[in-house]
Amino acid sequence: MTGFNFGQIADIISETMDTDLIDIGRRMEVVNPDGSIGETRPEVPIYKGIKCNLEPRQIDNPNPSTSDTMPVNTVIIIHCPLWVDLQNGDYVYAHKLNHDGIIIETFTGFVGQPQVTQSRKQAMMTIRKA
Repeated sequence: MTGFNFGQIADIISETMDTDLIDIGRRMEVVNPDGSIGETRPEVPIYKGIKCNLEPRQIDNPNPSTSDTMPVNTVIIIHCPLWVDLQNGDYVYAHKLNHDGIIIETFTGFVGQPQVTQSRKQAMMTIRKA
């Protein structure tokens, strides 16, 4: 008995659902010109224009008496193909696109540990707006 090829499903999902883009930055050790060890800034992307699906979820502060002092939290769930090199602590620029491929909103922040299923990878990013 042969197993089911989840890669075929992943390709179909990616073709139809991945209408947004992400750029990924990461802290990495580098050798400086003087021979010392340095570190790259996570804000500088090492991967750009990766197709994905962004699922923004806004978690608002429902208490009107503290609405001026409590931030609004936005959670972005990033759904992407398994091959995407997305790791815990990566700095992500998440670009939400409209149906014409024009960026309508950009979210930036660090992602947590990605979860992997048989056909997709997803990671969450939380953004606090004061």
